[in-house]
Amino acid sequence: MSKERVKLAVVGLVLFVVLTLAALALFSAGPGLVQVQPQGAATTFTDLAITNNASVGGDLTVTGGATAASFTGDVTGDLTGDVTGDLTGDVAGDLTGALVLGADDFVTLTPGTSITVTNGAAFTPTATYQPLVAAAEVTPTITAGATAGRLVALTNTGTDVINLADSGTLKLSAAAALGQYDVLVLVSDGTNWIEISRSDN
Repeated sequence: MSKERVKLAVVGLVLFVVLTLAALALFSAGPGLVQVQPQGAATTFTDLAITNNASVGGDLTVTGGATAASFTGDVTGDLTGDVTGDLTGDVAGDLTGALVLGADDFVTLTPGTSITVTNGAAFTPTATYQPLVAAAEVTPTITAGATAGRLVALTNTGTDVINLADSGTLKLSAAAALGQYDVLVLVSDGTNWIEISRSDN
């Protein structure tokens, strides 16, 4: 064998080893587990199918929607399908499908930033669990036009009474006077906020 062919063979072997090690660094598989480890820039997959569990070390961005059993990490796209395993992390897009909770599972609502409401002024909830406070007894209004089906639990965490009138796009069983730790739960139909329940605590 000529020296040139030997050199080419050695170079080919080195490239094979380097590519193999790079592939192992990207994918490390154990029994029933696939791990994707970001290597600097984002890794993009097209039509990626995972039949076992997947561990995502960083954020998971889904641009076309995804169907899966469980996710660990943040989902910043849409998650479409039934989630019967654990969903650990934030879903910034839509979760479409059935979320099945086991006997020891909880739904944890991250509180939105507390809103200081003022008399006659509209406020916009930023989370399902929405703390409210006021500097004195006030009667604010709530911004209309939220996404249909959106739930909000308005909770007065301050000591001053927050009044909400049964008028306009706020559809209540009666006017609400929320004292400290009182809760008013509403659902939006796309235009109106409709009362589901209230608790005088």
